[in-house]
Amino acid sequence: MDLDVVAACPASYLQMAAGRYRVATSPLPWADAQADCVDDAAGKTHLVVVDDNEELQGLAALIGDDVWLGYTDRSTEGTFRWVNGATSSFTAWAQNEPDDGGAAQDCVQQKRAPTKWYDTSCTDALAYVCECDGVPPDPSTY
Repeated sequence: MDLDVVAACPASYLQMAAGRYRVATSPLPWADAQADCVDDAAGKTHLVVVDDNEELQGLAALIGDDVWLGYTDRSTEGTFRWVNGATSSFTAWAQNEPDDGGAAQDCVQQKRAPTKWYDTSCTDALAYVCECDGVPPDPSTY
């Protein structure tokens, strides 16, 4: 991670090997959680983007509950994208996921145990993880 980005991250963000994070334990719907993350440092923060298994396992050690990730297919059904506009070759879907549960599950949560991803309704209220990586969110993807 760029040292200038680290310096610009809010003090409330915990430095870990894979990046800087803030765990929010007060449950919110997905869109509100994303807005809360963006408010921390405009253009530098958003819901967490999980790039690889190392980051996935680091987050699993950090969280104490199921959490929102910055991964959604709200913009285009069936095409999941990260809140920064990136696509991903890395995923950690649970068996038979994503299942879209009646076309109403467009946001992704990471379960604490087992450490797997599930699509769920964006209006559910969950804890969430914000990431400060200096990559601005791309609202067109969500």
